[in-house]
Amino acid sequence: MKSRKQIKLGIFGLGSVGQGVVRQLHANREKIQAASGAEIILYKACVRNPDTSRNIPDCGLQISADPAFILNDPEVDICIELVGGVDIARKVILSCLRKGTPVITANKHLLAEYGAEIFTAAAETGTFLGFEASVCGGIPVIKTIRESYAGDNITDICGILNGTSNYSLSSMSGKELSFENALKEAQKLGYAEADPTFDVQGYDAAHKLIIMMGLAFNRLFDFRALTVRGIADIDIHEMRCIHDLGYEIKLIGYAAPTQDGYEAALSPMLLSREHLLASVNNSLNAVTIESEYAGINLLYGKGAGGYPTANSVITDLIDAVCLIQHQSSDSSVSLDTMRRFPHKPYTGDLSLKSPEPYYLNFRVKDETGVLAKIAGIISDNNISVSQEPDEWVQEADWETGSPTQRLYRREVVHEHGIPHLAANLWAVCKTDGKDYVYFQKRAADKINFPNLYDAFAGGHLTDQETPEQCIIRETYEETGISPDILRLTCFLKRRNILQLSGYFDMEWLLHYLLVTRDAKDFSAMTGGPEVSGFGVFLLPELIQLFERRVSEINGIYFDNSVGQHEVKAAKRNFVDFCTDALF
Repeated sequence: MKSRKQIKLGIFGLGSVGQGVVRQLHANREKIQAASGAEIILYKACVRNPDTSRNIPDCGLQISADPAFILNDPEVDICIELVGGVDIARKVILSCLRKGTPVITANKHLLAEYGAEIFTAAAETGTFLGFEASVCGGIPVIKTIRESYAGDNITDICGILNGTSNYSLSSMSGKELSFENALKEAQKLGYAEADPTFDVQGYDAAHKLIIMMGLAFNRLFDFRALTVRGIADIDIHEMRCIHDLGYEIKLIGYAAPTQDGYEAALSPMLLSREHLLASVNNSLNAVTIESEYAGINLLYGKGAGGYPTANSVITDLIDAVCLIQHQSSDSSVSLDTMRRFPHKPYTGDLSLKSPEPYYLNFRVKDETGVLAKIAGIISDNNISVSQEPDEWVQEADWETGSPTQRLYRREVVHEHGIPHLAANLWAVCKTDGKDYVYFQKRAADKINFPNLYDAFAGGHLTDQETPEQCIIRETYEETGISPDILRLTCFLKRRNILQLSGYFDMEWLLHYLLVTRDAKDFSAMTGGPEVSGFGVFLLPELIQLFERRVSEINGIYFDNSVGQHEVKAAKRNFVDFCTDALF
């Protein structure tokens, strides 16, 4: 069929998105015509109140309050539905599809809850239905899932899908605002509706998740089967606790196939700070898509607003015009190909089935036995409690060495070179007029510096620890000895930088000294899993060794399996990273 030179539009709704569509079509009309192959005419619009003043250019757009003004006009080539809600939008879309008029919509609510009816109508007539703008505003999520993964298998979807909730949570975390004040700020800035119920209760994001799931997994899912929990019951106390543990809390939509079906949920979830979505703040949206062949990819940007959403509408519009121009069904929604919206309903359970850790926060009276009762309830319900929590390390200001109050997992600190706090203990026994220095020998399976002599004990400052508390904890864990805090003296604080393959250490290291006059104080030494034994050397000889005046020195070695025996040690047998600071 011969291509058409003009395409006439009928637009339902001229709110912020509708006005954005009109302005963008008018401003970029030549570029859009070149992309679509036809002149797009802003022909008619249907609105609730035609007399309302609107920020749109004078482009000859005819406006009425009667839907029939557009629906009964045979000259309308494409309809754009932007009225929102369900009842009117449903009638408009079904009327257009049954007549074979291509439709573009941003109505996530309608598609999520009445998708089977809408997509069946589109399939029966082979009519184009565009809904890119229904998910995450200006982020091309729909097009990416439908086209970029047509030959791949998506293994999970995870996303921040609502700007109002994300702005509120970001303000609670970053500014320590209450939920109520964070929401008021979002409303003041235009990120939240006057009635934000749909946003904060999670339904807006849940609608988007259901639509993405249908495309990703080639099934029609029942919105009512989805677990939905919003953010209204998260208070600032809970936010602080989560933040102190090194996590960010985000309202997350998650879906994945399982061995016998699918699992999905829309709920607040804890993300470690290195997670791709943890740093997505304010009103921005983001979606990660993981697949069998492409791995993990991130889509990130403005998930709402007049212009971003309007841009997605126009993306679909260009596809629809190309379809009309070339009489091709490639972009149509049909039920018989994977590229198009799926037709087979999924009626199974959608609850989360994969074993994942949960965060529990109890507020209890300060009474004897309360914790025991909680532990009993947890045990009775076969809930296991982690006994090996992640080690969270205190970040340090690199210039001053002061703690920043931020925490990071130990492996993240060393992977990304995050400045942090650590403490070492040097143990000296003054006996018979001589000074003996005690070293631990690092275990052979240590990744860094295996089988080398190191400070007697030491490690990273974890959550809320003082340096002295760190020394006491690490000394007991590594040597079996509990030093007296009153006998600890900090004699040096310095910055250290060490970069190895896959290891980048930037630490403020505090050196502590423990002096005793009785060798029996070390009689309880028992090396932990990270320590193979202990070496004892005279201080004057150590100084000569590190000043390179001698090549090796004699010492005594204590080993749990072999016992005490004499050893020789050269400078290469010590961890220069730490010992150079002392000697």
